[in-house]
Amino acid sequence: MTDYHDSTKISDARELNSAYELPTKEFLSNQLLERKLVLVNSTVTTVIENEANLILVFNSWISPTYRSIWNFVIMSPTKEKYLYKFVDLSENSHMANYIAQIVGEIIEKIGSTKISVIVFDNIANI
Repeated sequence: MTDYHDSTKISDARELNSAYELPTKEFLSNQLLERKLVLVNSTVTTVIENEANLILVFNSWISPTYRSIWNFVIMSPTKEKYLYKFVDLSENSHMANYIAQIVGEIIEKIGSTKISVIVFDNIANI
């Protein structure tokens, strides 16, 4: 099994190009992550604006720290999946009206005419 985090591999990269500067952890965690986030958000916005018959999928689970974690995913007609919202609803997770309100807000923001199907797991509190 290859260990991709092996520090001896770094010297191999520098042997290929001695002028290569490895990115700093600050660059990777700040600028690079921020750029990727902007790109992903832009892609999701474009899909929502340009597609019809979107599918809203949501699911919940309990984390190891007993938090009620929910994710809301948009699926395009071509089955591409985009994480739309990821949220901790622990404070109100067992109130059907609150969950319906959250789903309603997402539908309103996306546009009710854009969503053709809503799919969720077997949640007792929905």
